[in-house]
Order: sequence, then structure tokens, then C-alpha cells
Amino acid sequence: MPIWTDKYLKTMLREKRKHPHMPWEKVSQLLGHRHSARACNRKYLPFAPKMKNPLNLAERRKVCKMRNKKPPMEFRKIATQIPGISSADCRFYYEKCATAKEVERGIQEARAEQERIDFLKGRGIVIPKPKLTLLPQTWTPTEVDQLKKMRQEQQMPWAVVAKELKRSIPSCTSKLRRLNKKEQKNPVTMNTSTKRRRDVEDDDYDTIAEVKIEPVSVKKRKIAKPSPIRRK
Repeated sequence: MPIWTDKYLKTMLREKRKHPHMPWEKVSQLLGHRHSARACNRKYLPFAPKMKNPLNLAERRKVCKMRNKKPPMEFRKIATQIPGISSADCRFYYEKCATAKEVERGIQEARAEQERIDFLKGRGIVIPKPKLTLLPQTWTPTEVDQLKKMRQEQQMPWAVVAKELKRSIPSCTSKLRRLNKKEQKNPVTMNTSTKRRRDVEDDDYDTIAEVKIEPVSVKKRKIAKPSPIRRK
């Protein structure tokens, strides 16, 4: 395996900073095929820019696909369609972290989607806009207390409870059902310190008489000695 010299390392870093989407096969070609594409990729990993909020696989593909549409979608619009991601994160990923294969896949997906849209428009079919699905929000302790108070104590209808908590009716009903099951599985145990304890007297215990243990005599077993051999 050839050793990495400063010359080849600086050349690789310079080319990747100028062209972040350059394939590793081309980088290896610039180095005179002294190092393979896989070796260049491994060597570049410690020097690669890292994101504070890394994207998962689906989010990376979505950014590459939307960015390679015609005309390219702006990063602020891409961020609105991916919950929890800012426009700066999208820009940083696409310009510095996206690989050549991810960009190529995004180009192919954007082209295929545009061809499908053109085909449906030619037949006069209206394409509905995709709805943005929001991630489920966790219940806070204050919301749980309000849910119990409004439903169990005040007996308020589910529509009013859902409106006050700004949640759907199925979400409120399922949450209260889970809370009731949890309370049934873990009932509140009685405090042992409040239990009345009776005084224990000496008469409650059986007295044990002292027993003298006499030593048992063991008879020694006599071992027969072998008779001497008589010689003729």
C-alpha cells in the first residue's frame, strides 16, 4: 500500500475544497492512480466538514432531489418541507457534505419526477400538492395534569378538552387510556410505617432447652493382618 505524502494529500484537499461533488474516481485520476478511490475517501474522512445537526438518509436524498429541480428550489423553501432543519443546514450539507453519488441520485429523481408531472399534465390530470406531515409532540407534565383534571374531575367533553390542549380527540383519549393502564399496573402501595405493629413479648417464642450432647463412642475396626508366608 503506497504511503501518503504531503504533496498528494494537499492536492486531494485542494481539489475537494474547490469541487466538493467531485467523484473519488476522478480524484484518484488526478493523483496519477497512485491511490485508489476508496483509499482517497478514507483519507479524506478526518478532514471532511462536519455538521452540527447531521441529516439522515431520507433528508439527504430529499435535499439533493429538490436542489436539482429545474429551476432549483431555494434552501429556505427546502427547509420548510423538512421539519427540524434550517436553511443554513441544508446549504451547508449540499455545498460541503453531499457526495457525488448523492447528487447524481438527486438529479435522476428530479428528472423522473418532472417527466411524470409532464406526462400527467399532458393528459389533463391535476396533481395535488403534497401535505406536510408534522412530527408528533410529546406530552408535557402540565398537559397531563390538565387532561386528568378536565376529564376525570370536571367531566368535560372531549371536544372541549382537545380544544384547550390544542390536540386531536383521538390523541387525548389514547393518552388518558394509557395513563389509566399504567396506574392499574402500578397501584399505590400502603406505607408500612403507618401500619400498627404489636409488641413482641418473650412468651411468643418457644423456649429452647439446653441439651447436653454426649460424645458418641466409635468402635475401632480391627484390621486383620496378613499371615506370614511359609517357605518350604
